[in-house]
Amino acid sequence: MREKLGVCESCGVIIFDGDPHTISVEGCWLCVNHSPMLSDIIRQHEDILASGNVPCDIADSPEELRADLAVMRADLATNGDRNLASS
Repeated sequence: MREKLGVCESCGVIIFDGDPHTISVEGCWLCVNHSPMLSDIIRQHEDILASGNVPCDIADSPEELRADLAVMRADLATNGDRNLASS
């Protein structure tokens, strides 16, 4: 029997050990169908940076967030957009 890990915050499906999923920085479980794309995370981080209010659970400073964004943008350019769910 597979271990239950969580429940998708979006649709309520049970996520079991080995199922592709994402856990947000807020601790929300998301199934593969509701997990964000890399481009979604880039946009979210750009919006956070533009707001001037960088939460410590995202980055320790605006400079760190800019560096993280540079890595994500390079990844997107090199590997394309993709669902970030992992098992």
